[in-house]
Amino acid sequence: MIDYTGVPCPICGKAFHEGDDIVVCPICGTPYHRACYEKEGRCLFEDKHKEGYVFHREPESGKSAPENDSARTKACPRCGNKNYTDALFCDKCGLPLSQNSSTPPPGYPFVGAPGNNSNGGPNMNSMPGMFIMDPMGGVNPEEDFNGVKAGNLAKFVGSNPPYYMNVFKRLKDHNIGKFNFCGFLFSGGWLLYRKQYFWGAVISLILLGCLLGSSMINLFHNYDILNQVIAAAGLSEATGLFYSMQDSMKLMEQIMLLPVLDQILLFLPTVLSLLQWIIMFVIGFRGNRMYYKHCLKKVGEIQQAHPADPELSSTLKEKGGINWGLGICLLVCYLIITYFPLLVSGGIL
Repeated sequence: MIDYTGVPCPICGKAFHEGDDIVVCPICGTPYHRACYEKEGRCLFEDKHKEGYVFHREPESGKSAPENDSARTKACPRCGNKNYTDALFCDKCGLPLSQNSSTPPPGYPFVGAPGNNSNGGPNMNSMPGMFIMDPMGGVNPEEDFNGVKAGNLAKFVGSNPPYYMNVFKRLKDHNIGKFNFCGFLFSGGWLLYRKQYFWGAVISLILLGCLLGSSMINLFHNYDILNQVIAAAGLSEATGLFYSMQDSMKLMEQIMLLPVLDQILLFLPTVLSLLQWIIMFVIGFRGNRMYYKHCLKKVGEIQQAHPADPELSSTLKEKGGINWGLGICLLVCYLIITYFPLLVSGGIL
């Protein structure tokens, strides 16, 4: 367990206590109060990151800091680097280090130490009393993703990087994706929300076209045709969906007597609805992979255009992240298109 008790927050200067809500910088490992970090919006040592700065806990009063390599006895379970005994993070790869043991016990089935998960990140279930969020989802900020640093990918993602960095690592190492429920439920809206504008616009137009077409066909054509078919079959409209097999056969006979165009229009909303579901499932299963490729491409372009670190960070945050305004606009459009037929049929409009 990583214990920050007594360490002062670099922003407010107040010492951490057991139970404090703490976040750490994914680059240098400096701990902050969550409220302080969110208010500041960045790590205070951001300008030192390119120099390889790594946070070290100050020695307690009366104790001298280690001065030579003989004090480096805490081995990193990920890269094997020797660190100072009081180090909270590995000097080389940035992995959080357990204070209770320098190496994992024999036969331990995971890569990290007992307090870490299989990716080397902190295991939240084994750290009671003090919650520490890992912004990188257990991924080393210096890890290479096809020429792109993981830390830069996380900055570009902006919102919810632990989830996406974990997914990106699975795609990179094992080519195994993960079902995205937001992508499934909102499809084109989610793509636009994540600034994948081309595919977001294409999918949104297709889905909105399906929804609008289905609503208009039902409202201005199928309701009247169905009432005529029900009347011609000698059935009651109040029976609704609970027709017997014999009554259903009568309805099908009447439908087959309709002109071909009327038959096509009668079944078209069902086809359009099926197409919507297919697209939703495709985005649900492929959404994370699409976003991973999008991030790699955009971050690679930004790294080439802005090699200077301060400019690179600001550009990644500006070009990446999410688009709230567009997401809300699409939600409003969806609600209008969904409830418009009900309002018209009810005589409200």
